[in-house]
Amino acid sequence: MIETGIINLIRRCGFYDHVVAKLTILLERGKERLVYRCMRQQCRAKNSFLPGIKLSFEFFLFVVFLVLCNSNYRLIKCLTCVSNDTILKIKLKLREYIRKKLETDCKIGGSGVQVDETVLCRRGTIRVPSRADDGIKDTVWILGLIEAVDRKKFCIVQVPDRKINTLTKIIEDIVLPGSVLISDGHPSYPGVAANLKLKHIIVNHSIGFTNEEGFHTNNIENFGSGMKSEMTKQHGVKRVNIESWLEEFTFRKNFLNNVFKNEEMDKAKWEDKTG
Repeated sequence: MIETGIINLIRRCGFYDHVVAKLTILLERGKERLVYRCMRQQCRAKNSFLPGIKLSFEFFLFVVFLVLCNSNYRLIKCLTCVSNDTILKIKLKLREYIRKKLETDCKIGGSGVQVDETVLCRRGTIRVPSRADDGIKDTVWILGLIEAVDRKKFCIVQVPDRKINTLTKIIEDIVLPGSVLISDGHPSYPGVAANLKLKHIIVNHSIGFTNEEGFHTNNIENFGSGMKSEMTKQHGVKRVNIESWLEEFTFRKNFLNNVFKNEEMDKAKWEDKTG
C-alpha cells in the first residue's frame, strides 16, 4: 500500500502544518498497528492513522475490504462499529487512489472492443436505450466498453449525452488505436469510429444477437445489468456520487476479480494436498 501511494511514509500534521508526522509501528496489546506520530509530543493527532481518524490499522484495512466488496454503510457500521463520518473519510481516500489507478491503467483495445450504452432512470424502465432520447428527465447515461477477446478489461463511465463529438472524446481516452469497435448500431458509433479511424462492426439486434461473422455485444450488455444489480446492494446511489461509484465498480471488476480467483485456486490446491 505504501508503494502504490495509498499510505505515505510521512505527512504534515493535521494540527501543526509545519510539523512532519512519521509513519511508525506501534505495539499495543501484543498487536502491531501503523500510526502517524507527530514530532510534537503535545499534539493530539499523534496516534491517528489518517487525518481526523483514530482507527487501528486492522480496522482500517477491514473497512477498505468491505468498501471494495460494495458493502453499504449499514453493513460496514454493523461489522466494525465505525461511524458514518469515518467510513466516508476512508471512502474518499480510497477513491483518490482508484481515480489515479484508472487514469494510468484503464486503456483497452484489441480485435474486439464491445461498446454499448445503458441508462439509469428514476421514472420507470427504458427497455431499449439505443432508441431513447438523451433529453429524458431524471436519467443518467452510462457508456461501457469491454475487451471481448483477450484480457476482458472494461471501463464504464458516465456521459452527458451520446452525440458523436462527446463519445469521440471519451472513447479516444479509453480505446487504443487500431482496435476493432463492435456496437449494436446506435447512430453515433459509425461517426465515432470514423473520427478515430477504428474498424467498426455492427450487430443488428433486430435481426439477431450475433451477426454472420460471429460478433456480438453480449459481454458489455451483461456488465450493464451486473452494474445495476450492484447498485441495488447500495439501496441506490445518489446522482452526485454515480461517477465515483462507477470508478469503484470499474476498479473492482478489473483488478480485484483476479485476486479473488487466485485465492480460490490456492485454497483448492491446499485442500487437494491436505485431503
